[in-house]
Order: sequence, then C-alpha cells, then structure tokens
Amino acid sequence: MATLIEIVKIWHNIAADHKQIRAFYDKRMNEVDIPKLADDKYPLLYAQITDVDIDMQTIGYTFEVVVCELVTELVDDELNRILHETQLIAQDVISAWAMNLSYTQANANSVGTWTIQHPISLQPFEARFSNLLAGWSFSITIVTPTPEDYCNALY
Repeated sequence: MATLIEIVKIWHNIAADHKQIRAFYDKRMNEVDIPKLADDKYPLLYAQITDVDIDMQTIGYTFEVVVCELVTELVDDELNRILHETQLIAQDVISAWAMNLSYTQANANSVGTWTIQHPISLQPFEARFSNLLAGWSFSITIVTPTPEDYCNALY
C-alpha cells in the first residue's frame, strides 16, 4: 500500500531528475509566493493533492498539476514557444510517472498494480501576478493497491 508521503517523494524525484524543471512545490498554491520567485525558478512544477478515493481494492490519489514558465515578452511567438516547451515538460512528467510506477511496483512490498488514469487532459493557462506566467495545468490520478483484509493492513 502506498502512502501520500511516498507519492509526494516520487513527485520530488521526478522534478529533481528533470533537466528543465528548476523548482517544485507541493504546498497550496496560495502559499507559493509566485510574485517573489526569482527568474531562475522557472520553469516550475507544482503538484497539490486534491482528492483521495478509497475503494475496496485501490486508493486513487488525484493531484492538480501546473507546469509553467515566466513570460518575459508578451508577443505571440514567445507565448507559443512557452506553451510548446511546457507541454513537452508536462508530457515528460506524465511519462516519468509511468516509468516510476513500473519501478515502484517491481520493488514495492504491495500486491497489485499501480496505474495512472487516462486520458489526461492538459489545459493552457496564463496567470498574471506582478509577472505573467503561462503553461499547462492538468489533473492526474495515481491508483495504488490497498489491502483487502485486516491481515494485510498496516495496523
């Protein structure tokens, strides 16, 4: 059985291993002081747990994810370039989850399969603070096995 702490550690590892992601945040978005982030913190990855669904055989952890970049010049080509690059980063993150699930499943003490729910829809966004950010947001649900009986439970 996976815990939220283990899943958040995987998020941190995915961000740390990615060559373009400069910062990762997993706390509430209103706690991330976006206007005060230095330019070298972009592109950034943000993932916050929004929902946990407990079933008889699985637990689904849903995260709201944002991949964004600082817009330095507000021209169409620049915005399209940022959307292109952050879309590729979002795809990398989703692929990294698929690879991490294979590894975790092979090395975990749990029985059952870890999966991510598909399809995953990306929504473009622009957000103005004292600066302008652009990128993609999406929800991803990581589904993990859970003990079906008290013999396999953690308590």
